[in-house]
Amino acid sequence: MACTQKALLLDKKFGTFDVGEIDVYKPGPGKLLIKVQSAGLNPVDWKIQQYGIFMQEYPAVVGTDIAGDVERSARELPTSRKAIGFRQSHFVNKFGAFQQCAIGLASTASKIPANVSYDGAATIPVALNAAYVGFYNAPPHGMGFAPPITPEARGKYAGMPIVILGGASSVGQITIQLAKLSGFSPVITIASLEHTDFLKSLGATHVVDRNLSTSETVFDSISLKETQEMAFELLAPGGVLLAVVLPPLVPVDSADGKLGDYGGAAQQAAGERCFGMIIWKFSSRLVPSSRIGLKFCLMGSLEFRMDWFAWQVSRLKLVARPQETA
Repeated sequence: MACTQKALLLDKKFGTFDVGEIDVYKPGPGKLLIKVQSAGLNPVDWKIQQYGIFMQEYPAVVGTDIAGDVERSARELPTSRKAIGFRQSHFVNKFGAFQQCAIGLASTASKIPANVSYDGAATIPVALNAAYVGFYNAPPHGMGFAPPITPEARGKYAGMPIVILGGASSVGQITIQLAKLSGFSPVITIASLEHTDFLKSLGATHVVDRNLSTSETVFDSISLKETQEMAFELLAPGGVLLAVVLPPLVPVDSADGKLGDYGGAAQQAAGERCFGMIIWKFSSRLVPSSRIGLKFCLMGSLEFRMDWFAWQVSRLKLVARPQETA
């Protein structure tokens, strides 16, 4: 294969994105070289540019959702091209989604189910990981509920109410679907009312845009300061609040005794990596059987505007196709 490839490069901290040429990587032990067919866009991508966070090297290759084919591995594979879905584990260029070939960890790779396209698979990894870890990992990095990967665990939490902030976001949509699988009821989400019918089709029982009564469980899929403050107001004494996208931004002493466990940015915690491997062990079973997934809109090649993505997208997940980049 070619020695160079196209990539969407962030030229410097707080800089601009542009398509350029970089070398193709060689996979080391436990790694895979993936030909990226589809790459999902996430809010963290524009936040890296706007806030100058996470990336350690520039020009930087961002992107955290990958679906594609295994081109090469450190050891010979049973088949030469193995379709996978992949979640980036490090903010290092070789793992970035917005390039034509990326390095993946074999331990967090999963076969794409036969009834799921590359584009559909690229919408799932980060959102599923954030929601799944938040619900089912042990405290303080998650709520510790039993995951619905076995028949006896599905519907286990019938009658237990849950409030999900930001239900129309990618993480929020997956959270609603997992809450339904686990049996939570009522499933209350705070979102724009224009999304009411859609969110109810995913499993929400109530969609509201105003204050409501307290709940023992609040899942904040947005995790901005204002949503965390709202979550504290909704939380019953001794209840559990989980913010999964950004770290805690509200002082613990402002919780007025309502705080049970507070797992901030669960999917980024170092202790989540082993749990993340468990998720992908069961992902091909979970996704097709429960129809977990997101609606998406294609951006085509890597030549898209990140500033438009940052402020103009609601409900849909955007997907780029790096192989179409000229």
